This record gives sequence, structure tokens and C-alpha cells, in this order.
Amino acid sequence: MVIDVLRAFTVAPWVHHQGASRLWLTETLDEAVQLKQRLGGAAMAMKDGDSAPGFELANSPDQISRLDLRGRQVVQRTTNGTVGVLAVAHVPTVLAASLVNASATAQAIKALQPKTVDLVISGEGGSADEDLAAAEAIEALVDGPVALDPFRNRVSQSAAAQRLLDKHASGHSGVGAEDVQMALDADRFDWVMQARFEDLGTRLEFIAGNSLQKNSSGARDASK
Repeated sequence: MVIDVLRAFTVAPWVHHQGASRLWLTETLDEAVQLKQRLGGAAMAMKDGDSAPGFELANSPDQISRLDLRGRQVVQRTTNGTVGVLAVAHVPTVLAASLVNASATAQAIKALQPKTVDLVISGEGGSADEDLAAAEAIEALVDGPVALDPFRNRVSQSAAAQRLLDKHASGHSGVGAEDVQMALDADRFDWVMQARFEDLGTRLEFIAGNSLQKNSSGARDASK
């Protein structure tokens, strides 16, 4: 399970919510632009940080929530989250998560009944407290209902949250005013995000929380 609260996997379900037909993940900026071109004219590319040629969208849940993406395919490339998913392409089942789908993810883990759950904490080289908080929240939810406010508070007080607030205050175009607040909206979505590794690329599939089946593998065939 790959966790990126600020902001990749808070953004991803908003892309789906706003009507995008597919969400693809890439490891590099060049790969994102190339995949967008292969997908055709309705495709759009997204990145974090400063804007760049070839990228129409910012990795901001606030900004994405204001767009109509119906009929669009979106290619997302972020510094940590999308890279983290691609790094574990060999794993049979790869889930992406944040607080906004914490309970759905916990229910999926219970349904899958894995022997172990390996966590990839995307930010700060694996030590980002906002991602650790989400991981601990999901772990607790696997055992039953828990209050999520303590985990939300950790996200709001994290260094990454403060950096985003500072960037917005300084006028950074890639940060929305509500990005941090939207990341705190625990269980906003009842979707599990599962990576599917296909010949064309890696995409996130959005599955109702109670519909993920055991042995539902999305792993890339190592023989290819």
C-alpha cells in the first residue's frame, strides 16, 4: 500500500470524482507527456511544483475539484506518490491511499486477507508524518471503527502541510487554498484505489470499498 496524503492520493479520487475516464501514473515528467500524446487529444497531464510545458493540470485537490474532467484521460506525475506506486509494480496487489479513502482501504485489506501488508510512506524519504498518520489510521481501522481526529490533527500539523500553506500564501500557482483542508476530509470517498499495470502504462482503478476481491492482482507480468 502506497500512501501519499499531500497530495497525490488526495488528488487522485478527485480526478475520478470530476469525471475523468482514466487516471494514469508515471514515474517521470517526460513519460507523462509522452503518454498524454499517445492517449490523444482529450488527455491532460498533471504535475506538482511549478507549471511546465505539456502539463495542463496542477496536483491540487482544490483546483481539480473545480474542473469538469468528463471524457478526459489524466496522466499524473508527482514527486513521491506516483513514483512510489511504480516502484512496487512487482507486488501482486498495490493499493494507493490517503485519509480521504482510509476506511474503504481498511475494508479492502480485511477483504483481501493478506498475510502481510507492506507500507510505502511516500513523503520525506519514508518519514513524512502526514503519511505515517494515514498509515496508522488505516491500520487501526482494519481492527474496527476508530476516531480519526487525532490522525487528521497530525496531518494538519505536519511540515508538509505548513509548506503548502506557505506556498499558497506566496502565490504559488500549483497550490490551492483548500488543499490541506481537503486532505483532512477523512473518508470523503468510498473508493479503493488499486494500481493496474498494463502494456500502455500504469493506471489507478477506483473500486467500491466492498467490491475488491481476494487475489485481485494488478501486478505486472515479470516476463514482459
